Amino acid sequence: MAPARHSHPDDAPQELWLTGINGHVIGYTTGLQPQERPDLPGYNSGVLCLVTATLLLTVFNVRHYGRFFGSLIQNLWSVRSRSNLFDEHTVNETRIIGTLIIQACVCEALLGVFLIIGLGYTTASLTDLTILMLILSGGYYLARRIMYSIVGYAFTTRNLRRQWIEGFNAAHALTGLVMLIPTLILLFYPGAVAPLLTISAIVYILARIVFICKGFRIFYDKIFSFLYFILYLCAVEIIPLILLYKGVVSICCNYQS
Repeated sequence: MAPARHSHPDDAPQELWLTGINGHVIGYTTGLQPQERPDLPGYNSGVLCLVTATLLLTVFNVRHYGRFFGSLIQNLWSVRSRSNLFDEHTVNETRIIGTLIIQACVCEALLGVFLIIGLGYTTASLTDLTILMLILSGGYYLARRIMYSIVGYAFTTRNLRRQWIEGFNAAHALTGLVMLIPTLILLFYPGAVAPLLTISAIVYILARIVFICKGFRIFYDKIFSFLYFILYLCAVEIIPLILLYKGVVSICCNYQS
């Protein structure tokens, strides 16, 4: 019995092609040239691990609290002049709203990644871009949360300030729940980026409009308060969003260059 022989790199077949009469290589005999697979979030193991961890975190924290979503909708719109005896939140409710906010930040970050890729910006690393968008999404939420606390402390009562911030958290959490569907679809079907990003933008805008209307109901007292409310819209709602957009575009242009 002949001894076993290990394979060697020289044993691999070399490139073969056919030549014509004049010595030129016949094109179709060389086969197809390999093309680099596009680096999309659905192919990236780091992005998939992030999405999986977010889904598990949401499922384990929310699965036994279906009634909590009804209170989210109520917090998004309702305004009460006096505090309710049952307004105190438990630790579980605080954990749930925190989990939903984290999920919303992750969905916003991934949708931002799809937007950047759809616009044709090339990046050095998809992982770096995802981390950057996560930082921007989480930082944007925290910045608005701080600004709302300052504005509420300066211009309204403690009870109404609490309801305003609850409305902000409810809007953010509900938006994240709706955005989860297009985010998961885009991971495995990136060709639908245009319509799904449009739907996500519409959902985000509608949630912001409802939240702004709640703020108007809280702060509007006299005709002069309308002027203050317009200033609030410019300083807190419009300018930070424009700065965020310009920052993302600037970063993407630097990546591209």
